[in-house]
Amino acid sequence: MNERGAAAAAAAPPPAPLHLLERLTPERAADFAALTFPYFRPLLSDPSCVAVGAFAFGQPAGLALAGPESEYPGVARLHSIAVAAPFRGAGLGRALFDRVEAELSASGYAGASAVYMQGLEHSPRIERVLDRRGWLPPRRRMLICESDFATITRAPWMARPAFPPEYEVFRWVDRTAADDEAIGGRQAREPWYPETLSPYPEPERVEPVSSLGLRLHGEPVGWCITHRMKHDTIRFFRLFVRRDLQRLGRAAQLLAESIWRHEGTEVDKAYFDVATHNPEMLRFVDRRLAPWLLVKRWIVRRSHAFDAGAAE
Repeated sequence: MNERGAAAAAAAPPPAPLHLLERLTPERAADFAALTFPYFRPLLSDPSCVAVGAFAFGQPAGLALAGPESEYPGVARLHSIAVAAPFRGAGLGRALFDRVEAELSASGYAGASAVYMQGLEHSPRIERVLDRRGWLPPRRRMLICESDFATITRAPWMARPAFPPEYEVFRWVDRTAADDEAIGGRQAREPWYPETLSPYPEPERVEPVSSLGLRLHGEPVGWCITHRMKHDTIRFFRLFVRRDLQRLGRAAQLLAESIWRHEGTEVDKAYFDVATHNPEMLRFVDRRLAPWLLVKRWIVRRSHAFDAGAAE
């Protein structure tokens, strides 16, 4: 190197550190959007969330994103940790994990939780990381089931439903004000369905073809509410039939009728999610649905307390 080159090198600023971790402002976090799932990207501009970015040679290389846990006050939900492909295997993920936990603790959170799906290619890696860090064992939250029209229609209970004449199946979008009054009035007098199975949430998403109600002697006694997830996929959102009619198989009949309503249409896939607080439906999945499913996976929650017991 000549004198001119040496002088220029001496005057040049030092190179950026290989890895630099920084708690991100909402404005700066926008540059890291590609390092989290699309569903979580709006949280990058939420000041209540904690985002830790990793820079490599001055460029975004990793992101840890967390925010308030709605179900457990004082606990943060770890939404995602990701490292860009060129920088994996160098301990950057562990460094992000350490830093985001420290930031959450400093922000006053008592602990953190993480929710993920078991049975995916990357699930064992997540579980090994959480195991090594002393997080509590997984607790099941929801069962995810998927099938397609050709598979599920082979199930014996999918034989075309034939309700007795005293029953009437109707499209949910065609229900009357009297139906709503009967459902709501009975629920107010003596709750007859769990609120978690209410047919009324998210009315704007109701799929008109396969969302059905069931009347007995003119009185509404059940429903199967579906949502269109994609052009070819239906989510079976709420299925309920009055408890004294369940042993007669009316819920299975109503579900079968809902599925058959899409015969010959572009809909080819069915998606079910069943929460752990719905034991009747979990039993139905085990006894009647399981052999006809293409996917059956659990979503689980794990937690870790910054102070003993805080995240449980």
